[in-house]
Amino acid sequence: KRPDNPCQKGEDEAAAQNPLDRALQKDVPVVADFGRGTCTPCKMMKPILEDLKKKYDGRAEVLIIDTGEHPDLARRCGIRAIPTQIFYDASGEEVDRHSGFMPREDLVAELRELGVK
Repeated sequence: KRPDNPCQKGEDEAAAQNPLDRALQKDVPVVADFGRGTCTPCKMMKPILEDLKKKYDGRAEVLIIDTGEHPDLARRCGIRAIPTQIFYDASGEEVDRHSGFMPREDLVAELRELGVK
C-alpha cells in the first residue's frame, strides 16, 4: 500500500471502527461512496449502491459512507464534494475516484476492471 494514499488506515483506535478500514481488510475490491442522505445525487445513488451490495456480496464490498457520521474518515480520504466514489483493488490500493452521480453501468464497469464478475 502506498504511503501517500490519503485513505491509508489511520493510527488511531477509531480507524478500526469505521466501515472503510474494516472492508479493506477483506482482500476483495471495495467501492466506497461518500455522501449524505440529504443531497439529491446521493439519494439517487443509494438504491443503485444497495442493489450492487447485494449483487456482489462476497465478491466485493460496496459501502455507503455518510460524511456526517464519519467526518474524520471523509477528511482523511480528502473528500471535497459529495457524492464521491473511491475504488480500491483487492490489496486495498486506491485505483480510481469519481465525484458526482455515477450511473449503475459505470459502477459495474469499474468493478469489472477490478476483476469482479
